[in-house]
Parts: sequence; C-alpha cells; structure tokens
Amino acid sequence: MSAADRREVVAFAGRFAAAFARPAGRTDYRAWWRSVAAMMTDDAAADFMGTDPSQVPYTKVTGPISLIGGGDDEAYWLQRVKVPTDAGVYVLQVQLVTPGLSDRLLISGIEAP
Repeated sequence: MSAADRREVVAFAGRFAAAFARPAGRTDYRAWWRSVAAMMTDDAAADFMGTDPSQVPYTKVTGPISLIGGGDDEAYWLQRVKVPTDAGVYVLQVQLVTPGLSDRLLISGIEAP
C-alpha cells in the first residue's frame, strides 16, 4: 500500500468518524443516517441502522488518526484505523477499493473502546 493510499484511508476514516459523532443539539435522524450510511458497506449499514445519533458516545475526534500496523499487516482489501475520540479509541475497518468488491472506500465495521 503506497503512502498516498495510506493517507487516503486515514482521511476517509476521519471524515466518517466526524460524520458519525454525536451531533451537538438536535439533529434530523434521516439526514445524519444518510450521511453515515453512504460511507458504509451494506452489512455495516444493516448493523448500525436505527442507531440514535444522540446516543453515539463520542462527540469529536481528539487526536491523530492512524493505521493499525502501518497498513501492511492486514488483508489488502481491509485496513484497520485507530481513531481517538473523547469517549476512547475507536477502530474503524475500512474496505478498500477492490475490483469486484467495491469501487470506493467504505466502512465495514466499527469497534468501540
């Protein structure tokens, strides 16, 4: 995996983590869900469908986001990304662009602290 690919995966995980975070104040569930579900695999979206955004434990990313193992220790089509938040460190599973599997980066799993 190239350095540019690693940066792209980390940036994507950051965008997802920011979108998934508990919103300040009231939010429209449908708008929140559309924004996060669009970045998830079908299976991940099914797992998290019905999540109440006001119950997401974290409100913001609090530090640098990084690939676990430098991005070289996982299957090439899946990378694990560490995301520090104000509710602990989450691990996002990012499915990479892979012919026959996905034409864009997608979140395939969320591991809570």
